[in-house]
Amino acid sequence: MTFAFPPDRGYNGYKVERPWLGMVTEAPSIVLPPGAFTEALNFLFLRERVQTRPRLNAYSTTPDSKNIYAIRSYKDVNGNAHTLVLTSKNMYAVTVGPITLNALSFPAGVTDLGSVERPFSILGLRNRVYFSNGTVKLLYTDGSSALKIAGDVPGGARFLIVVGSYLLMAYLREGSINLPTTVRWSASGDPNSYSQTSSGVNQLIEVPDEITGVVSVGRSAFIARTNGVTVVTPTSIGIAPLAFENFSTEPEGVGNKYPYTLASYGNRYVLFVSDDNIYEMTLPTVVPIGGANKREIFKDIAATNGIITGRIVPNLGVDFDFLSYWLTIPKAGGASTTWVLNLENRAWSKFESPTGALGALATVFTT
Repeated sequence: MTFAFPPDRGYNGYKVERPWLGMVTEAPSIVLPPGAFTEALNFLFLRERVQTRPRLNAYSTTPDSKNIYAIRSYKDVNGNAHTLVLTSKNMYAVTVGPITLNALSFPAGVTDLGSVERPFSILGLRNRVYFSNGTVKLLYTDGSSALKIAGDVPGGARFLIVVGSYLLMAYLREGSINLPTTVRWSASGDPNSYSQTSSGVNQLIEVPDEITGVVSVGRSAFIARTNGVTVVTPTSIGIAPLAFENFSTEPEGVGNKYPYTLASYGNRYVLFVSDDNIYEMTLPTVVPIGGANKREIFKDIAATNGIITGRIVPNLGVDFDFLSYWLTIPKAGGASTTWVLNLENRAWSKFESPTGALGALATVFTT
């Protein structure tokens, strides 16, 4: 763990005092406020304290030795709690005493999850968990020992969201074809039906870029694109149940440049990384929040050829509340840098790991 302070400002030295402002790497050191640090490696700024993260305990090694891309807890229709672990190849149900990962079986025609090193979109709906990363058809689990294909769905998608009473899929893969500007939605109230009158498909052909993520805010969904945003709103009109409105259809603009950096938390926060900054979305405007660390963050981004991911978490355990955005950037040789933004006091800090990148971060059931 490392702290770095600005250099001595004279015979009185450097005075460090609250409020802690986190890392500030772009301003000249002579003008940095007393609560700023030029380096704060593996520390958090929380509740007027500078502290380490909670202790991490070993969980379990996946039987297939693949990277973990999602961890999710849910309750089935009978109220039984389940915790799931998704790798690029398999889904596991977790049992405790001791912790064991039990592989779920696949439906006919599916042999694994595609073994593509790409994050999954995962959502809970009707006491089930639906998931896809655009390699195989949309699948779900309902608490049984076997995965199931979502009815008559024609393919998979990189991104999933619920808008109104519809499960919406974006950036489709149907057959062997990728459809990066196409969305498809289920029948109203039935995420396993894609051939009824209320289901449908739409190509965003009027925009010059591709879909890079989806989030829901209130009754609407935001489809993030490389250079802009498309807003989807339920209409209650049977033959046209969803309305699509594009914000920015230009070749250049503020959009979600790095697909898996888009993250949301309820109706309070929507964050993403664009070409020039990290942004918070409050349509019709977006607000830059990279602040005095933007240059260092983008220096790390420019040096990677891996998948950059962003996630918002409310806590680091039930007794450690820490509403924060975690931006993980893989580095050469298997190491990684994760920039962490405390969303309440807007203080940045940084974590580094020599052994791998953060694949999943979630609060889960332990029983």
